[in-house]
Amino acid sequence: MWTQKNLARLCALAVIAVGAGILPQRSTNPTSPSSLSSPSENPGLGRVFENSRSGDRSRFTILEGAEDTLGEYLRVEELIRAGSPGFEKGKSGSPPLHVHNHQQECFEVRSGSFSYQIEGVEGHLRPGDKAACIPAGQRHNFWNANNATDLTVVYTLTPALTSERFFQTLCGLAQDAGTLDNV
Repeated sequence: MWTQKNLARLCALAVIAVGAGILPQRSTNPTSPSSLSSPSENPGLGRVFENSRSGDRSRFTILEGAEDTLGEYLRVEELIRAGSPGFEKGKSGSPPLHVHNHQQECFEVRSGSFSYQIEGVEGHLRPGDKAACIPAGQRHNFWNANNATDLTVVYTLTPALTSERFFQTLCGLAQDAGTLDNV
């Protein structure tokens, strides 16, 4: 079984390999899980990366990609389904506690109830609340605060770096393995 630390290492290596051109990017289209795509095939808004095979059925929609903003930022909408498993017990849809060493990350809630933790301090957001921003270098995670309803949240990562490739690669690995637990 993969630990959170091993999964984070695997994801980081995959992102580096894709960014360096060693590995091709995986298309995460559920009707064609093994097809390959390049970033330039689908320029513009609304690129969707989805993991339809695992229990969480995560969906990431690129609202503004690095190509669209000349690398200044990346805006991604994530749908976290009600009851999605998370890395932390009782925290639906939570990623592992993590740090963006060179990026600020801001959250804006479109629907549902969003909870987050920054350096051990918890906060909560609902639609219409002012966005929460996490400076580079701050340990954080987040989760769907209401297991009974879906959560839609928009992340803005500044600068964009290779984050879009990360989301695409993560969904591709989970799609191939059937769940992130098998990656």
